[in-house]
Amino acid sequence: MTANASKKNKNALEGIKNITLEYYADINTIMRKYNLSDANRICHFLGQGAVESGYLLSMQETSQQQIIVDGVQQGGVIVEASTFNETTKLGHWYGALKAEKDNYFSGKKYNSRGGYITGSYSWINGNCGDVDAQKFRGRGFKMLTGLNTYSSYWVYRGWLSKNDFDKYWWDDPEYKKKNSAGMKKKPPKIGNPQKVTENAYNCIDTGGFFIVCFKSKVLKIMDEDKIGKSDDDSIILKVTKNINGADKGIAERKIATKKAKEMIDDEV
Repeated sequence: MTANASKKNKNALEGIKNITLEYYADINTIMRKYNLSDANRICHFLGQGAVESGYLLSMQETSQQQIIVDGVQQGGVIVEASTFNETTKLGHWYGALKAEKDNYFSGKKYNSRGGYITGSYSWINGNCGDVDAQKFRGRGFKMLTGLNTYSSYWVYRGWLSKNDFDKYWWDDPEYKKKNSAGMKKKPPKIGNPQKVTENAYNCIDTGGFFIVCFKSKVLKIMDEDKIGKSDDDSIILKVTKNINGADKGIAERKIATKKAKEMIDDEV
């Protein structure tokens, strides 16, 4: 390892240590709030969230330039503007200005090795087009994504009334045609999606909410785990697939969950 690499790793670890202190109290509060406070649920909640949020250092989904190399699409550099804090630096959600339009969210996404990440967000999870794809990008500890999940959380927090929109707007025939202007069902209107990341509590709370309200079946899988079996990959894989629908980032999720198990096991 070179001196520069060693210094970079040391700085990264220091950053994780500092940010953990900032989120520590709210993490404990949220785990108690959503009954995620027994050992096995703690380990999986923290392990999965650590990967989603870059160990608390990245509470919003960033975009990556998409380039063509030898006829193959692959990811380039991270778009710096997508990393800016929307509350303290931008003062609005990234994409609210025309100059901030980012096609990453509305198009197919590939990593730097040409591996397929996922498709467009434009007409899934209740999103009504390209604007929503960027507006409701992943945010928070578990990367809350899409107008459907955002609106559910907004109603839960009292920031939006259920009477302000129609349920199941994505079942509108015109939605299926990708014609938002012709829809008879009224989708929710949320002007400030960046509220998810405006403070530590909201960041972690969305994670607890998502697990319990949208992925509650995963709790039974977590409960099947045994705190002493830090080498049991099967449960981690089941949890990952249940939450994400695939095994994306499984290697990192195994490492993070097992590390949480080691730390919890030392305390019980």
